[in-house]
Amino acid sequence: EQYFEDFLALPPAAVFIDVGAFQGETSLEFARRYPEHGAIHAFEPSATNAEALATETQGLPGIQLHRVGLSDEAGVLRFASQLGSVSRVSNEGDVEISVIRLDDLELERADLIKMDLEGGENRALKGGAETIKRCRSRLAIGAYHDPNDFAILHRTAKDINPESRFYIRHYTTGWAETDLFCLPLEIASKQFRSKLE
Repeated sequence: EQYFEDFLALPPAAVFIDVGAFQGETSLEFARRYPEHGAIHAFEPSATNAEALATETQGLPGIQLHRVGLSDEAGVLRFASQLGSVSRVSNEGDVEISVIRLDDLELERADLIKMDLEGGENRALKGGAETIKRCRSRLAIGAYHDPNDFAILHRTAKDINPESRFYIRHYTTGWAETDLFCLPLEIASKQFRSKLE
């Protein structure tokens, strides 16, 4: 259920933004849950992971692969590429990757934006602020890479959409895999009302 809680109330033809797509597990799960989905934009800057992602999602309807990272400005960053699922931007990284802002794509729809960037979530959120506001996006953000993540990510998401409602879910018996969910007020209110009925 990670990233796909019922309270997100996604429409059947939802557009999914998979930031930190790794080797495609989350994109594939989204497609399984929403077979009539719209586009899936999968972002993965690691060359090795991007190759596996392309193989795993080959033939998936609506998939668009972006072999770049997301941040708050376009450019080139160092990236530690040999860490498997926890590969991340790092000053000591062994390779360079290109990064862009989500806003640079000028997407028409972004119903659910999932981010798990091993610490780069806040910068990526800032680089997608216009898209999140315009599309009234739901957010599912990895919030366990730094002890201050909850406060920092909550503040950034609240600045982008002040009337949001926030939820926290944890998915393992260990410390990892805790996510912060952010829903536009109208979606959260509708879900609350339906539970009362």
